[in-house]
Amino acid sequence: MNAPRGPFDPYALLAALERRRVAYVLIGGLARVIQGTDELTYGLDLTPSLRAENLRRLALALTELKA
Repeated sequence: MNAPRGPFDPYALLAALERRRVAYVLIGGLARVIQGTDELTYGLDLTPSLRAENLRRLALALTELKA
């Protein structure tokens, strides 16, 4: 059984990626919201750099987030 999750907080997710210096491109609904659309989104879509060191940092960020 999965542990209950708190409310969706995309800024906390992005902050964790930034703390670990993960290189990524934000795509999807949140990217459109940041650009000014009136949509709602409950997800964070991104494309990370596939370089080995970046994937290592991404893994650390995901561990920190308990993802």
